[in-house]
Amino acid sequence: MKVSCIMPCFNTKEEIHNLTKMAVESIREAGEVELIIVDNGSTFAPGYLKSVADIYIKNEENLGYPHAVNQGLKIGTGDVFCISNNDVRVSENIFKVGLEILKDTKIGSVHFKMIPYDHEFRFGDKLWKTGKERWCTSSFFLIKREALPKGYYDTKFGAGSYDDYDFWYRVRQNGWLTAYTNKSAYQHWGSHTFQDMGNRSEIDKRNLQYFFDKWGKQPEQLFSEQYPEQWQINYLKGFE
Repeated sequence: MKVSCIMPCFNTKEEIHNLTKMAVESIREAGEVELIIVDNGSTFAPGYLKSVADIYIKNEENLGYPHAVNQGLKIGTGDVFCISNNDVRVSENIFKVGLEILKDTKIGSVHFKMIPYDHEFRFGDKLWKTGKERWCTSSFFLIKREALPKGYYDTKFGAGSYDDYDFWYRVRQNGWLTAYTNKSAYQHWGSHTFQDMGNRSEIDKRNLQYFFDKWGKQPEQLFSEQYPEQWQINYLKGFE
């Protein structure tokens, strides 16, 4: 299966640029992918992004994470899409593990153990296929083309936040399983670009209200009703 990897970037300073370089290098080392970089109005070393991309999309301003991912999804040629933040480092086995799991015709997406940046990669032997959206870390994941929900990400979430809850809820509504595994992992710095924007609390508040207006419930209520037995598990500690 061919993999198209979409990486939105909003690089405004050297630290984010360096994180992006390490993300790109680790993805290239992990396997052969079509790397699509969506430059969301970067002001620091934008020439680097174009130089390392197989497909480069340039936005003159930051249109937000959902919009940027959608741009990549519309142009990518892969059977499987990899959506990646630009502040991650992935383990070398991540595509091998993920594509093997996606051979299951009922599984639409694969999500991997997320660990703090610079922590040692340690793997387990577990795969959970019943899933719930809270497991579905969205900083790096693989999804089949046919599992993508209509319209992809909802761009009304603007810069992002709660857009992932909405996205995975719609994937599940369409009958796909969202698998989680600790057989592979990725390091994540932690919403580095989002923090740099400076208005995270305002964005979160607005998007949470939009989610409620759209579905009639807040994410925690919606998912706890669907998966009550799994909601009690500490997903950060329970799936080592």
